[in-house]
Amino acid sequence: MQNHLSKTRRAAAVAALALLGAIVAVAPSAAADPPAGYTLSIIAGNGSSGAPTAGPALNSALYYPAGVAVDSSGNVFIGNASRVLKVTPDGTLSVFAGTGVSSGTPTAGPATFSVVPRPQGLAIDANDNLYIADYTAHRILKVTPGGTLSIIAGTGSLAAPTPGPATSSALKFPAGVAVDSNGNIYVADKGNNLVEKITPGGTLSIIAGNGTRGVPTAGPALSSSLKDPFGVAVDSSGNVYIANQGNSTIEKVTPDGTLSTVAGTGTAGTPTAGPATSSNLNTPYDVEVDADNNLFILDSNNNLIEKVTPGGTLSIIAGTGTAYAPTAGPALSSNLSYPQGLALASNGDLYVTSTSAHRVLKVASPASVPAAPTSLVAT
Repeated sequence: MQNHLSKTRRAAAVAALALLGAIVAVAPSAAADPPAGYTLSIIAGNGSSGAPTAGPALNSALYYPAGVAVDSSGNVFIGNASRVLKVTPDGTLSVFAGTGVSSGTPTAGPATFSVVPRPQGLAIDANDNLYIADYTAHRILKVTPGGTLSIIAGTGSLAAPTPGPATSSALKFPAGVAVDSNGNIYVADKGNNLVEKITPGGTLSIIAGNGTRGVPTAGPALSSSLKDPFGVAVDSSGNVYIANQGNSTIEKVTPDGTLSTVAGTGTAGTPTAGPATSSNLNTPYDVEVDADNNLFILDSNNNLIEKVTPGGTLSIIAGTGTAYAPTAGPALSSNLSYPQGLALASNGDLYVTSTSAHRVLKVASPASVPAAPTSLVAT
């Protein structure tokens, strides 16, 4: 009896080892896997054009979404149809600011009681306050996490800005907004071909542009022309990046006020991987920069997103170059459809408004996706 049990146990052990060997034999080798890329998913919009509805974000219509921002909790804010919408991490959509009326003057107080005629650029500060570049109200608005709106820059008149109190200065079609870790706000003042800085105390100054619409020149930023600056970003060292839409270039302005071109040739065209200043761009709408000083460009009329390393090397990370509807999966296999807004989360994920497709997309960084197991341990 004992001998029979011993033989049975030996046979079972041999069978188990054979099965384990088969599993190991068919398991894919981690070393053979291609490098992971960015992955695209749709987080808001059902693809139809219309007024948004509260509830599941994927069931709601959107209407040419423009700016986008993401806070420290993963809430995504979308500039859409004279409203700012909020999408929580669980995918629930609600109205955060605006009434849906596209004319009138924003008013201080509850954000959902105020008109927000055209929220174009959006940005979030370290305290999760939302800043809105209201393109047709010619103002910069601030909305607290609790939903209280205030006007922090602009008088509503279309004119050149005047240094001093920001609420006493005119703006002209402000398109982009960014905020640094010290609470300074940067504005891409498209209609004036300028970029302004607003201190936490509310003082406005001009940091780039001479007010003329033209080709930029390297050197003092205040002596250079700009051409329809649309997006703006700032890194941890205080360098400001400008999506110089009309020139199809990206400019960098150092804290000492020196301007240089860091991407684009000045000719609208298809990008090429390699040195960023040797590659064409086509009407970049927005720009972001991460903690490692990688630059991300929303190359709108090319329907692409590019990444530029601190060393100046450009690569394409999302988009096929065509403007059809986006599809979930590898970001390089999906269309983008004339994107206008770009936001960067702290984990490296990007959020994009696919404007003509009436959707908002998430482009997940390879670094934020858990890696698959690379070894098998049997006990």
